[in-house]
Amino acid sequence: MARQQPVRSNRILYGPSLSYQYQQSSALKLSFFGLKSIRDRQLIRLEAGANIIFHDRTTFVVPELAGTLYFTETKYAPYAKLEINPYTLTPKIGCSIYTILNIDLGYGMHFTPQQKMGLLKGFTASAGIYIPLNFHVN
Repeated sequence: MARQQPVRSNRILYGPSLSYQYQQSSALKLSFFGLKSIRDRQLIRLEAGANIIFHDRTTFVVPELAGTLYFTETKYAPYAKLEINPYTLTPKIGCSIYTILNIDLGYGMHFTPQQKMGLLKGFTASAGIYIPLNFHVN
């Protein structure tokens, strides 16, 4: 009896995401992501998008890039995430359900002084949904 090898996919899942983040103010995060399996049962997701920040009757739009490493391909997957925008670098840790629903905590470190964008520094919490457009079950 031959030993069965695990099926690995070289396919990249992609789609939009929508998140809510609180970091001194409320923000809506819209992005587009790509998710790929790497190494032994680990996943990496790269995304590009924008933070839409609502503060003091003003709306700010801040572009952002992010990378997420899922440590395992399980139902509840812990992950580490790094977000960067023109004003802050924000490392995060979190937990995901099937890489679709994410909840995380982090700390934004301010590296470009700009009074209005001080809203992006300090402790943060966020929750988001990632919708893969090309996912199907065999």
